[in-house]
Formats: sequence, structure tokens, C-alpha cells
Amino acid sequence: MFGWLAILYLVIIPYRAKRIYRQQKSLHLSYSFWWDNETVFFQSKASEGKTRWSDFTKVKENRKMFLLYHSDTLFNMVPKNCFAGREDLEAFKSCLSALPKG
Repeated sequence: MFGWLAILYLVIIPYRAKRIYRQQKSLHLSYSFWWDNETVFFQSKASEGKTRWSDFTKVKENRKMFLLYHSDTLFNMVPKNCFAGREDLEAFKSCLSALPKG
């Protein structure tokens, strides 16, 4: 059992992640985002979109980023180093406070 888990986490998942990244060209683009109290807006050269805060199912946070989940497997990644300063980061976090923590 341990051998299969090791293969899964050390071989299969990294291989699939690299493959998906190579295939999905939109992941190679830079994105801009902004928000208000009701909505998050995302924009790149190829697409743009908006999502109401209430439509996210959960949020995960670590020391480097936020993951805003639309479902169990679809999320938007927001790096913490993209904020202009601590004040912007805290304003963003205050909008996240109503979301379930993952």
C-alpha cells in the first residue's frame, strides 16, 4: 500500500501536473485581478471573468498564496506577493472571512 502511495505522490501527480501545464496555454499567461465587497475580477490577454464571493465553495491559505475554490478541483490561485502592501492583503483577507476554510 505504501509503495502505491509513494508512486502516486512522487511520480503520477507531478507527471500529470506538468502535462496539464504544458497543454493548457492559459496557465502560461499573467493575470490581473481586483475585487470589491461582492466580486473578484480576473483578466489576462486571453480571457476575463468575475466570480461573486458567495460562489466560492472554500478558501485555502498558506504563507505564499490563497486558493479560491469553485469546486473540489477547480480553483483560482492568488499569490500573496502580488499585493501592493499589507493594507491590500488585509482588505482581501477580510473579503475571504465569510468563506469556509479548506
